[in-house]
Amino acid sequence: MEVYRGYYLFRKGGGEVIMIHDVLWQASILVTPSLKRYDIIVLHNDSLEEQVKSLIHEFVHIGIEEDYLINCPLMLRGMAEEDFNSYIGIIEKKIENAAIEVYNCQPFFVGHLRELILRSRQKY
Repeated sequence: MEVYRGYYLFRKGGGEVIMIHDVLWQASILVTPSLKRYDIIVLHNDSLEEQVKSLIHEFVHIGIEEDYLINCPLMLRGMAEEDFNSYIGIIEKKIENAAIEVYNCQPFFVGHLRELILRSRQKY
């Protein structure tokens, strides 16, 4: 499953869950290509369950799009805007479906992610 690959890459690169209080942000990934490090931003004011869902969503992104996230400028070169928007739409739908499946069917992993978030809350 893509989520486990994303989680593996997150842990391997020493990634962290970063709590942000600013409501203008949304859950997202900060990538340091030279280190292959993925830090994940979640909103501090979201409920714990929303934070878990965001974390799962971002792990699936990493698992599916590792090459894209590391080599983004190279992959976008020459891609038409219409093709890019189509690509994003297809990927987001696939990611959302995978994230929902993980959240509903992997209770031990979801519990582990809750603990990870609670530890991150203590830092920020």
